[in-house]
Amino acid sequence: MTKKKLIVVSGMHRSGTSAMAGLLAKSGITFGNNFIKKSSDNSKGFYEDKDFVAINNKVLSAVGSYYDDARIIESSKFTDHSLNKLQSSAKLLLETIFSDHDTYGVKDPRFSRTWPFWESILDSLEINLLPITMIRNPYEVIASHQKREGFPASKSALLWLLYTQDAYRYFPKTVLCHYEKLLENPKTILENLKDHYDLELKIDDKLISESIIPGLYHNRAKEIDIAEVSNDIKELVSKVYTDACNNKMTVLTSHDFSIINSFKGFSFSYESYTEPLINDIGRIQKQNYILEEKLLPRVDIISINYNSKKYLPDFLSSISSIDYPKEKLHTIIIDNKSTDNSLSYLTKETALDANISVVEHDHNEGFVANNIGMRASNAEFILLLNIDTEIREDALRRLIDRMILDPRIGICEAKQIPHEHPKFYDVHSGQTSWSSGACMLIRKEALNQVGYFDSKFFMYCEDVDLSWRMWAHGWKCIYEPHAWVTHHNFDPFDTKKKPGLEFRLGIRNGLSMRLIYGSLFDYLGYWLRILLLFFSPHHSGHEKSLTAYAILGHIYAFSHFLKRRFTFKKLPFHNSRWIRFYGWDYAQHMSYDQ
Repeated sequence: MTKKKLIVVSGMHRSGTSAMAGLLAKSGITFGNNFIKKSSDNSKGFYEDKDFVAINNKVLSAVGSYYDDARIIESSKFTDHSLNKLQSSAKLLLETIFSDHDTYGVKDPRFSRTWPFWESILDSLEINLLPITMIRNPYEVIASHQKREGFPASKSALLWLLYTQDAYRYFPKTVLCHYEKLLENPKTILENLKDHYDLELKIDDKLISESIIPGLYHNRAKEIDIAEVSNDIKELVSKVYTDACNNKMTVLTSHDFSIINSFKGFSFSYESYTEPLINDIGRIQKQNYILEEKLLPRVDIISINYNSKKYLPDFLSSISSIDYPKEKLHTIIIDNKSTDNSLSYLTKETALDANISVVEHDHNEGFVANNIGMRASNAEFILLLNIDTEIREDALRRLIDRMILDPRIGICEAKQIPHEHPKFYDVHSGQTSWSSGACMLIRKEALNQVGYFDSKFFMYCEDVDLSWRMWAHGWKCIYEPHAWVTHHNFDPFDTKKKPGLEFRLGIRNGLSMRLIYGSLFDYLGYWLRILLLFFSPHHSGHEKSLTAYAILGHIYAFSHFLKRRFTFKKLPFHNSRWIRFYGWDYAQHMSYDQ
């Protein structure tokens, strides 16, 4: 029986894993065709299978991590019983692949960190692992991440250490390939791989030249300034990279001392090398965390209460558990003239908490009442948080970390569970058309520039409107899927729900949004759609009344939104590709009974 072989290409992101996978694919190794899309900074393609990437992301999420998490992950977490369902999915994926192939290639840098999850699956299926670990000058990786994601140099350096250390730890018999050497002499690399792993490769100069283009070698080390990286991290990075450079392409094993000893400073076993490395990384991370605690910006949490007494205990409990310095966190709760005794409950429960302020509003102003708290805030960041939510302990830190990485982010939105708004976003950059006000972190500087919520909306669309003004002024809206918030009262699939208010305001605000941001075709086309529905025999009398009410509301505010249209057209980025009307949830509520 032929032994099945799985070639796994891994290593730190931006280290040549795509180049290696592309070269192998051109040389006859099947990597499938279910790849994530190419990007402007990787025109040859990533060669990452969507299914494997999805599983790796879910595995990282299940153990409380993510792809750019600069923290050590204990390997025992990957074998926890809570991952059994994911293991079944991964096993089925591999079984399906190897029902048609004897040799198959997969590429994902995340394998460097998640491999303990996959190891037992390969053993159970009797699949032979052929690992290839890409390594690149860490300072080039740092520069690449600064340019592409805006990561600070210190974070990228830690990530390089963690991905490299985990690859050494989990792939003790890996083939180590340097990115620079791959570009200089890809043919020799292929020949070595062919001999070492007994692979059937088609080594053709023309195919190689189509795959490897030295001109795509960006961010060379000589161009990089890493003055901001601490000396401790520099020393660790230099030590690990110097060790690796002494064997340009070497089979690493903790049992083969002749190879291990060929590394300078590697005069001991693999385990005794990696343990101090892990401890050093942990020590540096702890020092950085203490420093970060002192440097973290102030955040004001702003929430609206309207007859929400049943949600208040869980909401108050969740904000008290947020992992953030208490002296840098303040909560402002605006009561929108509640009638269910929730105001008295709030006043009583928060009386002794100096970090929570309750503001009694004299009328119900809807979601726009957030403006009261936002105007009163003098914090650097504002977290809008629905009262019917429970925020995860680490969610705010994740949102803050993302905002700090890129000073042009105006809004960073958390992921809502168990249901999320239908949303288009770039999986690499996180950029999204609009951010939901259920849990969004706003940069006060950006808010002061673009303005607050438009009071004419009352609720529904005011968050979309704010997001589009951010884009039009040159700020970014980012979706952060690793920051989670449980949203109890949002379920787009609840067929028992009769959202009359949402139905009416969805139509009214849909017209208003198209008047501000859309073309004449967008605006008139939406009018036609509304009128066709209004005169439809399937439209109930109640729906017709709500529709008429919505139309009158739009006409009443027409001049206000027309003025806003003229203002919008003068903004520097009014033609942003992210200002668009498809994939926008609030525009879809056209049937009250749906």
